[in-house]
Amino acid sequence: MGHQKNVTEFVFMGLWANEELELLFFVLFLLCYLAVLVGNVLVLLTITCSPLIEQPMYYFLGHLSLMDLCYTSTVVPRLIRDLAAARKTLSYNSCMTQLFTAHLLAGVEIFILVSMALDRYVVIVKPLHYMAIMNRRKCNLLVVVAWMGFWHSIALLLLVLRLPFCGPNQIDHYICDVKFLLKLVCEDMLIVGILVITNSGMVVVVIFLVLVASYLLILYHLRTRSSAGHCKALSTCSSHKARRAQTRNCPECPVGYSIMESPSDWYQSQTGPQLQGTYTGAPGTITMENKLRRMENQRNVSEFILLGLSDERSTQTLCFVLLLLCYIALLLENLLILISIRCSPLFHQPMYYFLCHLSSMDICYTSCVTPKLIGDLLVKRKIISYGNCMFQIFAIHIFGSIDVFILTIMAFDRYVAICRPLHYLIIMSKARCHLLVLAAWAGGAVHSFPQFFIAIQLPLCGPNKIDHYFCDIFPLLKLACSDTTTVGVLVVANSGMVTLVTFVVLFVSYVIILCTLRHHSAEGRRKALSTCGSHVTVIVLFFRPSIFIYLRPPTSFPEDKVCALLYTIIAPMFNPLVYTLRNTKRKHVIRKVWCQTHS
Repeated sequence: MGHQKNVTEFVFMGLWANEELELLFFVLFLLCYLAVLVGNVLVLLTITCSPLIEQPMYYFLGHLSLMDLCYTSTVVPRLIRDLAAARKTLSYNSCMTQLFTAHLLAGVEIFILVSMALDRYVVIVKPLHYMAIMNRRKCNLLVVVAWMGFWHSIALLLLVLRLPFCGPNQIDHYICDVKFLLKLVCEDMLIVGILVITNSGMVVVVIFLVLVASYLLILYHLRTRSSAGHCKALSTCSSHKARRAQTRNCPECPVGYSIMESPSDWYQSQTGPQLQGTYTGAPGTITMENKLRRMENQRNVSEFILLGLSDERSTQTLCFVLLLLCYIALLLENLLILISIRCSPLFHQPMYYFLCHLSSMDICYTSCVTPKLIGDLLVKRKIISYGNCMFQIFAIHIFGSIDVFILTIMAFDRYVAICRPLHYLIIMSKARCHLLVLAAWAGGAVHSFPQFFIAIQLPLCGPNKIDHYFCDIFPLLKLACSDTTTVGVLVVANSGMVTLVTFVVLFVSYVIILCTLRHHSAEGRRKALSTCGSHVTVIVLFFRPSIFIYLRPPTSFPEDKVCALLYTIIAPMFNPLVYTLRNTKRKHVIRKVWCQTHS
């Protein structure tokens, strides 16, 4: 069906149908809006006409008040007018303008709240460097960055402009927003709903987490302050947190509520009267009744058949020998590193502490896949039970993501050692190292549990052949007996974004390290590059195939098996070689530990 539009105006249902209540709320909202106008104009005039405008905190507060005025004025005046009118209508163009303006101004307001949180973090955690960090140029830059929320609102507007409206035009709300417009379309807009959640929802969630993390860091640093310092800092931050909570939970905020609903809620919200019939006017259309019936979460599969690496017997025998040798080498290498580090004073150094955890994760991660793969190469029928398949998915993702996060922590450790050598022992204290490893485990759990829940909810009611040598989410999607487009997008958003963001962070950290090395001596550069070179080798081995697998549309290719071998077996096998053979000190320590053992 083309993107047609037969609707020229929308009719709002408003807040209430009761005229007495509408009159009461007309007065209340009018008074509230006047209070918003007077209060924010008063703040703006006070700050602008005083030296306070030169202080970063009040500079941001002035912009926040301006955004509050503009944002509220896109919705409330029309709401107040509609409360006094019998028929509440809005033209199509005005509706699009309201949607764009509300999302633009709300996005800018959220980013300004983040700037204010950064300002409070700097003034409390680094008070001596406050004026240097939060100079006027940087404050202007932060405000400009806040206005980059323009791209968020443009993307939403372009999505909405392509919606096909060809029938109902009643919006059960008092504002125009994309959630309510999706209910009026005459096509299945599930994908659009997911894109809206990815756009608005992820922006709000990420910024909310950044704000929470910033205030947690502030509270952590307040431990060493006096009682008076506690009270002063907490009184400032509490107002910010209250404002943040309002933005996060306010039901009137067009950006805020979109993250509160799951993709299935979006889907169900579209199955109203206008979508419940059978579309017969266009080829390839499907009745909603059949679609909903197929989406029932049934499971008639108790085991899966793995097709493995190859069907040829000679190839299987060769792979068996090679993979068995690789797995034995991997176990011996990582156990050697674990024992050597644990039995030497190196364990108390951050770099070796993290290396020890990396070796543990490599053993666990590879052992989730390789023993089963090696065993299957000897048998004709390769089967795995449903329960073991789900467990394998969970174990692979939790150990794999922890591995990725520990690599990121090791990059941070190298950054501190090279860029801030005098503060290294203070920054990378034992307590902080424990906290970073705990954060890696928490991140692994946050990533793997959603993957596991997605997998166990897949409706599997027919084919049970997996064209792979282990259970993973993408091969399972091909076996589901319902439309898994939504699930595929969620998997890409989870695994793909974790892989991409971590890779970008690692890449940026090593770029910064290389820039810093310009001021070091030739010997210092050689030593630092030797250490970082090994890290970069591991990162390329692991991330290149991972990005190919997970950061693409949800499908599977024959090449996936070879790529999976790289990050499930080859990369973990090379980790010990890269981290030890390229480092003279580590080789010496290993030799010393084992020589003492023999003597």
